[in-house]
Amino acid sequence: MGKRKRPFQIEDIDLIYPCLPGSLEELYQWWESVTGVIPKRHASWPLLLLADANAVVGHSTTAAIGGHQAGPREDKSEAFEAFIHRHHLWLPATFEEHQQGPGATWTHSTGKTRRIDYVGVPCIWPVTNCTAWVSTIMDPSITKTDHLAACIDVQFQGQLRSSSSRRAHNRLVFADTKAIDLTLLQVSDVIAPQLDVHSHAAQLQRTIVDATAPQCKRLPPRPHKQSISKETWQLVLLKREARKYLADLNHRQRLDKLELIFSAWRQRTPVSQQFANDYSQLLSMQDRLIAKALSTFRQLGRATVSALRGDDIRFFQALLEEGADHLAPADVKRFWAIIRRSLPKFKQRYANIAPSKIEALEGQIVPLICDLEFGSAIDEAALIQGCHERQLATMIHMPDDPVPAECLPFHSRALKLL
Repeated sequence: MGKRKRPFQIEDIDLIYPCLPGSLEELYQWWESVTGVIPKRHASWPLLLLADANAVVGHSTTAAIGGHQAGPREDKSEAFEAFIHRHHLWLPATFEEHQQGPGATWTHSTGKTRRIDYVGVPCIWPVTNCTAWVSTIMDPSITKTDHLAACIDVQFQGQLRSSSSRRAHNRLVFADTKAIDLTLLQVSDVIAPQLDVHSHAAQLQRTIVDATAPQCKRLPPRPHKQSISKETWQLVLLKREARKYLADLNHRQRLDKLELIFSAWRQRTPVSQQFANDYSQLLSMQDRLIAKALSTFRQLGRATVSALRGDDIRFFQALLEEGADHLAPADVKRFWAIIRRSLPKFKQRYANIAPSKIEALEGQIVPLICDLEFGSAIDEAALIQGCHERQLATMIHMPDDPVPAECLPFHSRALKLL
């Protein structure tokens, strides 16, 4: 399960190894199938492993697996250890300086305990503090206590991957261009020799935007629909603020309820009557505020819808008045030109989403961009010869006479082909 949280991204794998007898080769094949589950586009992401591995490790110590509270040597542990080393993980519970208390996570019906549940942390993380323990508070058992939760608390710092999304801006508008502070541009990053010119240009552009965008004059919000009047747009802004205020009130009440639940669970003591009365008054006050905010939001919503419908009526009335002068058969082309230029379908023809922004096409667009970036090796003579042959093949199907004007594509068809 890939998780991308700006500016942090991680590939999380939660798995349970099946308790089935099998040969050592089958064990390796099963762990190899786990590797195949990871999407190729996430192969470079750090991997966090939460595993019920049904394997005891620590008999053979490495930099990734320590010998603290190690169990007996088992052949089926080799496949799990190979998976750990292949994906550059390490197990904090196997090191004495990180594990607190007993590390056994599984109890047999005979009372024998083993450590078979692990949390694997990426080696690439510059860990400053890591603590591992077995939780006795969480009880995942159904009929009997067998598994316990293996937990870690890891802290690390370092340079995280920058977000792929740029600062949202259409243009840089400054109140006074002479007062722009450009001191941040005096310190430039070191450019690697293997960096291509396109990536260098993009890096320079991001640097300029990051240094100057906070100094830009913030533009007021504008409607995307051109037919909205100023009065209607003010209603839209008021409705937006009312919706935000209502969402904040609901979020605040939800947090207060969760805080009460977890406080009672943490203290494990009955709630006093005075505290219950005060909390009931707080919820009652929040309910009244939410009800009032909801009423305001619904009133503004009705007023906004009514104003938008009035603007649409006026827009189409003006459109009909403009096209009324072109009702003759000879003016039908001009009439449809007036109608089509006002339709959203033709207005948004060029407002398409870039293929690189679509996650489903990420695996296809990246190799294509790489091919366009590096190209293919070809000499000048072969390139000219290929172009000449392609032109000759195209001219064979063309008539000897000049091409008539009606054979050329008209403007709307050319736009459709593009």
